[in-house]
Formats: sequence, structure tokens, C-alpha cells
Amino acid sequence: MSQFPTGELAVYLIVGILIILTLALMVWIYRDAESRGKSGVLMVILIGLVAWPWGIIIWLAARPKVRVLRAVPSKEDIDCPLCGMRINAGWTACKNCSYQNQEVIQ
Repeated sequence: MSQFPTGELAVYLIVGILIILTLALMVWIYRDAESRGKSGVLMVILIGLVAWPWGIIIWLAARPKVRVLRAVPSKEDIDCPLCGMRINAGWTACKNCSYQNQEVIQ
């Protein structure tokens, strides 16, 4: 005979699925906020813990646009901010440390 009655096992299964779904949504909130230039930890606290479940709906409606990075060739020789090597005009990356000269497109 089973240790748990069928109804009790179903309740544990549903609660487990809800916990996993909630944790997955908090990971998504963190990653989504970070990709949009916001603090992921702060958004998880505000949306995932304080304002759950309405916070997720508000976040979906009011979240900022994604920041896009693109490589920009320099118009003049510059020093690499990471290693100090000279980056020639027109290059988008340092040949010594692979630093990418990028700008954020809004």
C-alpha cells in the first residue's frame, strides 16, 4: 500500500509545480531586467516577492526597451581601456585583449 493517499500526492505535485514555476519566473525576471539595464536583484525583490502575481503583469506592460550593443569603428587611434594597447582608427576591437569598442543603441 502507498505511503501517501492519491489526493495528498496530487496536492504535493501541484504545489511542487507551482514552486518550480515561480522560481523559473524569478530567474526570467532577473535576466530580463538585466538585459534592459535595470537591477535584476531589485526587480526580483519588487516584482517576484513583494507584488506577486500582479507585479509580473505590470513588468510586462511597463518594462523598458532592450539595450542593443553594436561595434563602432573609432575615427581616430585610441588606447584600449583594458590593456592600454593602441587601437588603430577604423578597428572595432583590440587585437591584444579583444576588447570590443561598442555603443548602446536605445
